[in-house]
Amino acid sequence: MNLNLENLQESYAKWATKKIKFTNLEDSIKIITPFVDLYNDAITLYLSQNGNKFTIDDDGYTLSELDILGINFNKKGRRKQFLENTLNNFGISLNEDILSIHTEDKLDIPNIQMRLTQAIITINDMLMTSHSNVSSIFIEDVTSYFLDKEIPISENRMILGRAGRLNSFEIEIGRTRKHKGSLFKVVNNPTSSQITSPLFSIMDTKDNEPNSEFFVIANDSNDISPKFTTAFNRYGIDVLPWSDRKKWIEKFVS
Repeated sequence: MNLNLENLQESYAKWATKKIKFTNLEDSIKIITPFVDLYNDAITLYLSQNGNKFTIDDDGYTLSELDILGINFNKKGRRKQFLENTLNNFGISLNEDILSIHTEDKLDIPNIQMRLTQAIITINDMLMTSHSNVSSIFIEDVTSYFLDKEIPISENRMILGRAGRLNSFEIEIGRTRKHKGSLFKVVNNPTSSQITSPLFSIMDTKDNEPNSEFFVIANDSNDISPKFTTAFNRYGIDVLPWSDRKKWIEKFVS
């Protein structure tokens, strides 16, 4: 393969220059980059000047769109820590949900523009395409909700099942004299392909936990597969849609 570094750099520069678009606004310049967000729309930034300081920001779009999807960063935890680490890595400031970066060197504008763009891509990619990370965030949201309701819970209870393997339950509520205990599997992606593991954990554990009831909390932001619900209902296990939490949480409030 005959690669010429200078030609490659020149080709990239031409591509970036051709694809990027600038529009003059009243008090800023709109920058439409060649990179896309989680909706496959072009990432758009805004360049402004205040004295000797140049600022590029996203006008609050990135975090606003994630908030619409139910992903916010108001509470302490893995999600907030991830955001803070990402912003620190790229040198980005956060003020009232607006991501911005600053410089006093005009020649540095392309650099800070790329850093902000990369930060936005990183935030979107890690939160929207990393299944394990999004699952962890959903579990954290569920756990926080129980705690906010002053419901005493244990996390990540490991129970030995009939098959001789340990089964993990993300949340447990202990039993009282009036109520049985409750064990929860938390499923972020309740599709037909995600039935086997949580269902096996429950069925493998049921006989060893006669004083507990079993539930599945399912993230229904993208709907719950009817096959998913039917599979658990067949064994007397309720699937609790996350969007209905205000209704079903009352069952677990002492």
